[in-house]
Amino acid sequence: MLTYGLVAVTFVILRRTQPQMDRPLRIGGKGRGGVVIGAVAAVLCAALLLVYIPGLTPISVTLAWQSYLMLGVWLLAGVVLMLRLPRGIRPGPEAEEELKAALQRRRDG
Repeated sequence: MLTYGLVAVTFVILRRTQPQMDRPLRIGGKGRGGVVIGAVAAVLCAALLLVYIPGLTPISVTLAWQSYLMLGVWLLAGVVLMLRLPRGIRPGPEAEEELKAALQRRRDG
């Protein structure tokens, strides 16, 4: 559920910041339909996610503590990996090549 929500948010961000990007599948046509669909998906996902937070809604579903522990470990691992990424890589068509070059420079010392 969390991953789906993050994909929906990323979908909206990319549609707004890089509308010319080649996409194999166009959702919502050429107008603003894709942004609206992505925003609705993100909001609905957030609403469903709130159901899993104990005591927040009248219809709360409680997960075992192990599930919350696993979520915390995954989030921590994601933050650690994100902080290890080189800084200064600008988004765009050459971003992957810039990232590879920066990582190679880091390995070479």
